[in-house]
Amino acid sequence: MKRYYALTLIFLSIFTWRYNNYFFLSLYRKFNLKLYPFKQEKLICQNLEKKLNQVITSNNKGWSISVLNEKGQLIAEINGKTPRIPASNQKLLTTAYALDKLGPFHQLRTKLYYDPKGYYKIVGEGDPDLSYSDLSNLSSSIIQHSINNNISTIKVVLYEVPITQWWNKNWSFDDRKEAYGAPITRLALTSNAEEYSFQSPLFNFIRIIQKELLKDKISSQDIKITREPFSSFNSNKLGYPLKTIKSSPLYALIGLSNSESHNFTSEVLLRASANNWSTNTSSDSLADFISNLRLPSEKIIIDDASGLSRFNLITTNTLSNLLFIMHKHRYSNYYISSLSILGLRGTLRDISYEKELEANFFGKTGTLSGVRALSGYLNTRKGFKYVSIISNGPKEVNSKYSRILKTIYHSDQCN
Repeated sequence: MKRYYALTLIFLSIFTWRYNNYFFLSLYRKFNLKLYPFKQEKLICQNLEKKLNQVITSNNKGWSISVLNEKGQLIAEINGKTPRIPASNQKLLTTAYALDKLGPFHQLRTKLYYDPKGYYKIVGEGDPDLSYSDLSNLSSSIIQHSINNNISTIKVVLYEVPITQWWNKNWSFDDRKEAYGAPITRLALTSNAEEYSFQSPLFNFIRIIQKELLKDKISSQDIKITREPFSSFNSNKLGYPLKTIKSSPLYALIGLSNSESHNFTSEVLLRASANNWSTNTSSDSLADFISNLRLPSEKIIIDDASGLSRFNLITTNTLSNLLFIMHKHRYSNYYISSLSILGLRGTLRDISYEKELEANFFGKTGTLSGVRALSGYLNTRKGFKYVSIISNGPKEVNSKYSRILKTIYHSDQCN
């Protein structure tokens, strides 16, 4: 059997190199994992574990901590194999998948087409930075084309996914009323972050297009804007788009997702990577990606991309090993640079920390009611430590995260 896997692995590696095809890369990883399954290397530092337990004191049942050294060896672990709610640490999985699948320079596109039957068609991919000026540019292209072709009545069709795909079913209704829980739509003006976009995300989109078209003295009676399901869109007979608005490159988008913990961006990135707007299907795609990496075979439940769902479960052991893998990834520089920097950037900029840790921790925070998480790369005098910390339940934990990092930072004898 091993010989069969080895021959298949060689075959797939040739196809992956020759055609640069993600399908072959996924198969290669699957067979490689069969041939060389994950095996946790351990070099446990009892002194470090003792000090970490002293920091978290009597609440250690609610904590999980995993620390790997620069070789990927487990040097300290407290409940590391206990599944926990990761909150926004879930984004570490999502952005790893997006970077691996799409590459750092991929861009999301919002396109304007003209149908010979007389319709202007707008279709998008959820660009989180789509702005008022972008809609103005789309409207200007419509006006110019209508003038050049003597079109008197402007009929615009917006293609959107159904309301059942706007939110994860397990997001609370209170979260859906906030900007951080805004609906995930293909046509989203400023990430649907404005108050009247929460329940009717296309309302503002339509209003701005109408306003821009009316600027050119077009009568409101000559403007007709309708909505159609995205499933009915077919670009085969439309030719080249009249206008294309491109998002920032993916390396900037994963920075927005990780450093600023932007939920909308992470959700859109997962849908783009899975090439499917269904919350269930896209989550399954992320789970499949994770299952093909050389990671611990521990219980993982993936319910969304952003971590807003409390149905997500993962272990700190898995997260620390994911960080190790991504440090060796071909796009590692983009992945690490997307993270917050302690004391300098993102969600780690203004939290309390020990002075010697400043700019030495690149990480991702996670916060829900009763949940705190912090995972990332701790740069020490003896190289990187791959750290993941999650607390589910204990109160008054924020101050302990800095003490945990400081304890690991000074554990020079544990390498």
